[in-house]
Amino acid sequence: MKAVRMSGIDTHVISSSFPDATNPSLARVGLWPAVGIGNMDLIVPYIQKAASELLNVPMKNVGVQLIAHHYQAYHWCRKGTGYEAPHYLRIYVGHEM
Repeated sequence: MKAVRMSGIDTHVISSSFPDATNPSLARVGLWPAVGIGNMDLIVPYIQKAASELLNVPMKNVGVQLIAHHYQAYHWCRKGTGYEAPHYLRIYVGHEM
């Protein structure tokens, strides 16, 4: 993160090094990444199933693009909360990208 800052490039960084602990630590010194990689892939099938039922299409035709914190994986699944944290979710039918 120091190298990113020193480069002067305005970019987004995705952290995969235990982001639940690393990202808050980096944030304390002003070096936070945009998002961490967590267990979000675990909830994609549930999103696909819900979308397929709502849209009345086969689940295999539903695509999901999701970037979010592990925080959301925990709170969305357990409490139905956590939407206030930054995230990106796109649901589509077919082979759009």
